[in-house]
Amino acid sequence: MTVAPLPLALTMGDPAGIGPELTLAAWRHRAELPPFVAFDDPDNLSRRAALLGLPVPVRAVDTPEEAAGVLPDALPVMVEPLAAPAEPGKPDGAACQAVTNSLRRAVAAARARTVAAVVTNPVHKQSLYEAGFSWPGQTEFLGHLTGVVRPVMMLQATGLRVVPVTVKGNPWSRVILAGFDSAGAAKAAGGEVEAEMGLKGAWVLRFEP
Repeated sequence: MTVAPLPLALTMGDPAGIGPELTLAAWRHRAELPPFVAFDDPDNLSRRAALLGLPVPVRAVDTPEEAAGVLPDALPVMVEPLAAPAEPGKPDGAACQAVTNSLRRAVAAARARTVAAVVTNPVHKQSLYEAGFSWPGQTEFLGHLTGVVRPVMMLQATGLRVVPVTVKGNPWSRVILAGFDSAGAAKAAGGEVEAEMGLKGAWVLRFEP
């Protein structure tokens, strides 16, 4: 018996921004992606699809486990309703509760192991701040939800990992690269990496899969 993989949880992001478009695009490329379920407002997604002329059917689901069965035919959505309809291009703090609830529920699902991981759509920080959001961004909010004291962001690709860090008030990038025989060789390549990647401060380490 084959067990279906857990879906990814895709958060709402800014409902007036590019988030809905990314979610709709993900469904249109669903054959190339792992299964996923959106934690979003289905009416907002349907309105954006209509505005863009995209034939994307949207279907509410009660649990993430339903996503795999729905995904071939419709975009599965765990319903997180907005307080008011979102107008594209006009961020509104009134959406803050739904945006943060989407993150909370996605993280809760990941911790309950009903989704494999959380994928966040972009948010509009200023509108969140105006509504009382007290974290610098989503990374810190996710750290709060998971009990992580010092959360960091890592950009990852094949053979490359980059973590932005601050050392004594100065920004650095912790760059982990493949292709070095030793840690010393990686460190010696710091200047070359800075020049090639356009970084002012790079701490280069050897990539060990």
